[in-house]
Amino acid sequence: MRLSPQFMHKFVAGALATGLVVVVAVFSLLLLRTWREYSVYQTREAALEQSMVRAQADRGYKQAYLNKLLTDPAFFERVARERLGYSREDEMIIRFEED
Repeated sequence: MRLSPQFMHKFVAGALATGLVVVVAVFSLLLLRTWREYSVYQTREAALEQSMVRAQADRGYKQAYLNKLLTDPAFFERVARERLGYSREDEMIIRFEED
């Protein structure tokens, strides 16, 4: 039994259309997956940028604190007294315990 040329053209056209639909569906799924990954990376990037801004501000504060320690003798003395419990030779430190 021999198939007619008209049937063969319809069969080939149907097969090509089906193949095209499958290819479009596969690429659409890949595109959707890529878009989701891109959205996740955008969110991560925004969070990392905020973290970087906070770290830079903290670094600026610490740099200013260090500069003040190195250049301001009165500030240095106050910090040494408060944090390390230092005193001058003629001073007596009295500490009170908190409840």
